[in-house]
Amino acid sequence: MWTYRIAMLLRRFSFGRNPLRRRSDRIESSVLTGMVALLIAVVPIAIQLNEDSYQSGLRAAEHRTTTLVQTTAILQEDAPPLDGPAVRGPVQKPKVRAVWTAADGTAREGLLEVRSGTPAGMRIPVWTDRFGALTSAPMTPLDVRSHAVVAAAALVSAWVLVLMIVFYVVRKVLDHYRLRAWEDEWGQVEPKWRRPTRW
Repeated sequence: MWTYRIAMLLRRFSFGRNPLRRRSDRIESSVLTGMVALLIAVVPIAIQLNEDSYQSGLRAAEHRTTTLVQTTAILQEDAPPLDGPAVRGPVQKPKVRAVWTAADGTAREGLLEVRSGTPAGMRIPVWTDRFGALTSAPMTPLDVRSHAVVAAAALVSAWVLVLMIVFYVVRKVLDHYRLRAWEDEWGQVEPKWRRPTRW
């Protein structure tokens, strides 16, 4: 059963012996074989890209960590509650006044994005740059790995899309020539099938 299915699959894509195979079929099978090879070839490239991106991201995250300072901000006012019923999707967080201490020991004040309903006096860990301004936290190794995986997946997806477009164009061109060849052959055979009508 499986041998028969494999044989039919190979014949479907014009591999193996097939006396009815046309030149366009052989071209299509060659193009398909080449594209499968190219698709397989991009896998180790994507794996290497993933690892290179991960190592580069780790170094960048470690360097950024050395330039940042983690401190604690204290909210100076209550965060307003969420108005209306909860909605799906990301909820915009309110910004409230908060104070924190910069790396040089000076007090700083600014707006901090917090969850709705967070009370005044709440102590929240924050990251600041060397000037004492609030900034985003450095990426964790898990964040770096996620970005690397996304980059590798984007490469493979783009490559697959390109191959699909190329194969689609090749298939359209070959179908056009197949149709013309069929019309030429029918033009040669059809007159021979005609018979004079007798009354």
